[in-house]
Amino acid sequence: MHPSTHWSQLDCFVLSRGVGELVEGVHPTGPYWSQTNGPDLSLNPGELKILSYTVTTASGVWLGRHFVLLRILEGEQVRVLDPTRPFKDYQYGIQFKGDDTAPKGTVILDNLSRNDENEPIYELNTVFTIKIVGARDHGNNSSTVSVEQIKTEIDRLAKELQDEKKLTSPKEWRRRGARFGLPGLDLPTSVGGSDWSAEQMLEVFRHAGRYNLNLRDVVGGAHGRPAINLESNFAKAAVDDLIAGRAYFAVAITEEGAGTHTKNIQSRATRDGNGFRLTGSKLWNARLRQATYVVLYVQAPNGRPGKQTAFLLPINHPGLEIVDRYAHGLTGNSFGGLKFDQMYVGPEHLIGEDGDGGDLFEEHFLYWRLMQSAAAIGCGERLRKTGQKRKTPAGRHATNGR
Repeated sequence: MHPSTHWSQLDCFVLSRGVGELVEGVHPTGPYWSQTNGPDLSLNPGELKILSYTVTTASGVWLGRHFVLLRILEGEQVRVLDPTRPFKDYQYGIQFKGDDTAPKGTVILDNLSRNDENEPIYELNTVFTIKIVGARDHGNNSSTVSVEQIKTEIDRLAKELQDEKKLTSPKEWRRRGARFGLPGLDLPTSVGGSDWSAEQMLEVFRHAGRYNLNLRDVVGGAHGRPAINLESNFAKAAVDDLIAGRAYFAVAITEEGAGTHTKNIQSRATRDGNGFRLTGSKLWNARLRQATYVVLYVQAPNGRPGKQTAFLLPINHPGLEIVDRYAHGLTGNSFGGLKFDQMYVGPEHLIGEDGDGGDLFEEHFLYWRLMQSAAAIGCGERLRKTGQKRKTPAGRHATNGR
């Protein structure tokens, strides 16, 4: 797929043949609309769409470029507002031209009242989508935005990523979702987040789950939420990256002989001056290859039985090795674990106090499991709505696993 250009809250969708003819030297890098499906001319709450088209004579002489505001989409016709004549009702038919590989590669706005075949030709080549989302702090604070507005933004981004075959990419969701504050929704305003309530977040997770259950961890701070307990410059930079959509946090708790029962964890930490030495392994961890940071839980070095300590590490921390494992049915993202042997970790990576890991785990996962349930409910609702049914090779509907 083609790349993208964004101007603040202005997204620019461009047909490839019109790139060199954009307004006054603006040279976007995409995203281009699908030449199979054509441009998205649907109107959503909180949006304005501006159509830009070139005007040429029937003989191919370029006359200029014109802009109109899309008012209504009715089947294969549009009604627009022309700023030069705002009180006149303009209607155009949508005509597609192309070949077998790009059947909608050219989009013509057909003047339905034209009687002369020599009249100018209007070729649509740019659709500007202006999103009205309210004032923001740090460019992505959504405290003034409603749940419905965020859901609308998710709808738009899901369609964008579906067209690019990147729907389940957590990094793409976080990078592009930062435009409307998605990564910081449930983080405190003190770190640049929006401080949304659990009730609000349940609705957002449920809506994301309707697209794909893999989207259960692209909303909010996710596994980066415990990092707000750190005071180091390293941690503050990591949280800034998270809210800005530049970071994705994975979590590593489970081990081959220990699930989420943290007291059975065998990975351990020992003191080394002001820092720590970590030794052990983790398994059954998702998205490590997509992560930029990982929250790692080990036995506490303070000697208190059954206590754990948590660390925030960059995924490329010296001595940290990713081990890949294949998991049947888990596609689209990586799966595996970690290995580390006498890996040195400085005090700036410690989350909370030594021995606080168990409490951090309980606090985070009490919230996190609730959100995962909401995403799963949304996924189930979508399945029920679309009526998708698994069939046996003979064509019978499978029932009770048979």
